[in-house]
Parts: sequence; structure tokens; C-alpha cells
Amino acid sequence: MAEEKKDEKQDNWSTKLLETRQVFLTGSVNTKSATKVIQELLLLEADDAEKTVTLWVNSPGGSVNDGFAIYDTIRFMTCPVRIIASGLCASIATIVLIAAEEKNRMCTPNTRLLIHQPLIPMEVYGPASDLEITASEIIKTRAKLNELLAEACGKDLATLEEDTQRDYWMNADEALAYGLVRKVVTSRSEAEAA
Repeated sequence: MAEEKKDEKQDNWSTKLLETRQVFLTGSVNTKSATKVIQELLLLEADDAEKTVTLWVNSPGGSVNDGFAIYDTIRFMTCPVRIIASGLCASIATIVLIAAEEKNRMCTPNTRLLIHQPLIPMEVYGPASDLEITASEIIKTRAKLNELLAEACGKDLATLEEDTQRDYWMNADEALAYGLVRKVVTSRSEAEAA
């Protein structure tokens, strides 16, 4: 009974936030979180294809494939998507951030951002030929991530390849200088004025 009330309360909050055209990506990027974000984005686009949707991101990253699904959905949509990173925006969550047009990429003052090469969160085993295929796919994914970041940040590919060799942490001002975000915002009016 208590669990049902908790779920009902969460649904009420989600409904109220959707009415204000706000979507949240919090916690790990995985199939469940990506599905929720994508469904809400598409629902809001269907509701009004001209009005801006705000996606709040506070995520350590996670599944590259699920992050790409969110990225591609944002790029697919006709309505503008404003993305505000707040708290932590790391790994594939940073790729989600750059899905928005440059003018619509923002963060709050105390946000920490991270770019790096893809991580493999599992044990990889099998015949040598399969390991070679897996390694090749990881290299292709790394190249794609670097290309997306280079284009979004206005940097040359060689710079991104060097910067993502290891964890590259940035605070809000550093992310602004790097080109990940266009603006560091401290109020809703600042975000909406962009």
C-alpha cells in the first residue's frame, strides 16, 4: 500500500513537471531512464511542436547505446530542446548535453562535467576473433564520440582525441570556455533568455 502511494505521488510530480515542459535525466543512463526521457520528449513534441522543452541532466553517464538513443531523439525532434546540466554531467550524459543546439546548452554554476573515452563496464571474453571485433567496435565508438564533441565544441578532432585519452573534468566556467555549454545560468530567467 505504501509503495502504491509513493508511485502515485511520483506520477503526480511527473505529470506536473511535464505540464511545464520539463523532463529529467537523473542517475545512470540505461534502457529504463532513456525510454522514460524519450517518451516524455516525444509526448511534449506531439503536444506542441513549436514550444521549447527543457531537459535537466544530472547523470554520471552509463550505457553508450541508450545515450545515443536520447541524443538521436533530440536531434530528430522539431521543437527546440534546451538542456541544462546541473550537478553532474559525465560520460555519455555529456553527449546527451551536446544534442541541443549550441544556444540551448547550459549548466548551473556548480556543475561538474566529464568527457573521456568509452568505458567497458563488463568482462569481455571469447575467441580471439570475437575480442578483435569487440575492440574494433570500441574504437569506432570512441571515434564517433570524439567527432560529436569536436563538432559541438568547435575544436579540432586531434584536440578531442588527446583530451579524451584520460578523464577530462571541467567545472562550469571551464565547460563554457571549452564549448560544451553556451551559458552558465543562475536563474530560470537567464535560461529562458538564451
